[in-house]
Amino acid sequence: MGGSIQYGQLDYVASEGGIDSTFANADDINAFAGAVHWQADWQTWQLQLQYLHYNYDVKQANRIALSAFSYPFEIAAQADVVTANVSKSIDVKWGPISNINCYNDYSTVLASGNGLADSVQNVTGCAITAGKFYSYVDWIAGKNMYFVGGDGVGIDNGDTSWRSRLNINVGFYF
Repeated sequence: MGGSIQYGQLDYVASEGGIDSTFANADDINAFAGAVHWQADWQTWQLQLQYLHYNYDVKQANRIALSAFSYPFEIAAQADVVTANVSKSIDVKWGPISNINCYNDYSTVLASGNGLADSVQNVTGCAITAGKFYSYVDWIAGKNMYFVGGDGVGIDNGDTSWRSRLNINVGFYF
C-alpha cells in the first residue's frame, strides 16, 4: 500500500499566432497530483488498485495540451483517475518461451465541465518472455481515449464512441 503527492509549476508559453496567443500574458501553471495505490500478490496472481487526482491550474481553460510520440493531444486540466489491474503469471516450457503473464488493465478518467467527458480504457493481453525477447500482445479498447483514436483524454469533441486496436510489441533486451 502506498501513496504519492506531487507539486510543480509549468512555464506558460503561448504559441505564435496560435489559439493560445490570446493568453500571451498568462501566468505559469501550478500542477498538483496525489494518489493512493495498493498492490496484492498471491501465488501467481497480482491485483493493483489506484485512485489519482490531478489538477493543472489553468485559468483560461479546462484542458491542457500534452504530446506523446511527437503528436500533441489534449487532456482535461483536472480529473480523477481510477485504475484496476489483474494479472496471472504462468511459467511454461514452450521452446524458448519461459513465461506468459496475462493481464487485464482498466482505467477511467473522470472529468467534468464544458467540453469534457469521461474516458475509459481497457487493455487485455499477455506479455511473453522468450530468452532476451519480451513481447506484448494485447487488445486495447477505449471510449474517448487518445491511445485508441479519440481526440484526447477527458475531452469531448463530439465523437466519444468505443474504439479498439490490436497492439503487438516485440523488444530485445541485451
